[in-house]
Amino acid sequence: MKGTLRLSLHREMWGFTLIELVVAIGIVGAVVTAASLAVVTLLRLTPPTRDYMVAYQQVQNAGYWLLKDINMSYNVTVGDGNPTLLILKQRHDPTTEVIVIYECRASNGSYKLVRIEDDAETVVAEHIKQIPPCNPDTRAITVTLTAKVGKEEVTTTYKAVPRLPAEEE
Repeated sequence: MKGTLRLSLHREMWGFTLIELVVAIGIVGAVVTAASLAVVTLLRLTPPTRDYMVAYQQVQNAGYWLLKDINMSYNVTVGDGNPTLLILKQRHDPTTEVIVIYECRASNGSYKLVRIEDDAETVVAEHIKQIPPCNPDTRAITVTLTAKVGKEEVTTTYKAVPRLPAEEE
């Protein structure tokens, strides 16, 4: 058969068949769909979860600033929480004294915790349900903060030790 063309596959020829490609695209599509559904579920927060996260963040932020400032202070005066909670004296170098004041201010049925340094006010936390007076035991200062957003409530207790005054170091 001299004039006929015969196609034959050689071992050197390779590639994917159409069936293999369709199956692979289907598997990848299923994996991407499952992953995107998981991400959407994680991003969609219910109102109670959102309220809890806001309350938790407020308590954590207040704790961060309180611990940092108390640990840097050489003199701590505890107020009654109405409005002054703490007066902290800090010395960043031998010639400069910094006074940091924490106050509780009423705001829409809850309190704001405000940090005042050099006449600059910063709201450290909002939605604070209660801030009982600090409890100075020996050298440590204990502060318990409760934040309430919606029906969700978060309470955390922080304990910090001020640095020793210069004459005691």
